[in-house]
Amino acid sequence: MRLLVFAVDDIAATKELLVENAVEHDLKGQRLVVPPAPGQGATFIFEDLK
Repeated sequence: MRLLVFAVDDIAATKELLVENAVEHDLKGQRLVVPPAPGQGATFIFEDLK
């Protein structure tokens, strides 16, 4: 499994962008987790900088 971790300034704003763009995601603790899309092979994790 491959993971890419991104630090973001505002996790709520990031979640809003994912919702607006119909990107599948889960909130796990203080992280937004985007599972791999078909053919992509990597999980994206967004963490709040604060």
